[in-house]
Amino acid sequence: MRRQSITTFMARVRCSDGCWEWTGGRDKDGYGKSGLHGRSMRAHRVIWELTYGPAPTGLYVCHTCDNPPCCRPSHLYLGTHRRNTEDAVARERFRLVGRRTLLTEAEIREIRHRYRPYVVSGPQLAREYGVSQSTISHIVHNLVWRDHQ
Repeated sequence: MRRQSITTFMARVRCSDGCWEWTGGRDKDGYGKSGLHGRSMRAHRVIWELTYGPAPTGLYVCHTCDNPPCCRPSHLYLGTHRRNTEDAVARERFRLVGRRTLLTEAEIREIRHRYRPYVVSGPQLAREYGVSQSTISHIVHNLVWRDHQ
């Protein structure tokens, strides 16, 4: 059963020397959508389970490559939510917001610097950075990312 599952899964993966891209359906954040044992899961978690077995409760299957559709087992590791977030900050993939829009710390500082009501508006910045108006509002009013001012 396991060999057949891997073969079926890999039929939807484009392998290369770098990332192995999932070619099937994706969710709104760009992660591959697949299934295993009758459960819908993200594709990188499926390949983890097919390769190494189930991840322990409370651990995430994280990417070293910051590429959501990547399914290459050597690009994956187990980590806590905190470690995954710390890795994202260290690689300047500060926060995933909106539909696959990554804001770096530099962009967050730039948004705060540029925002001027009735001059450079929240809706204008939201369109420019590809995020929601509420995300811009949270940034400029220091409701999120307080330590990046």
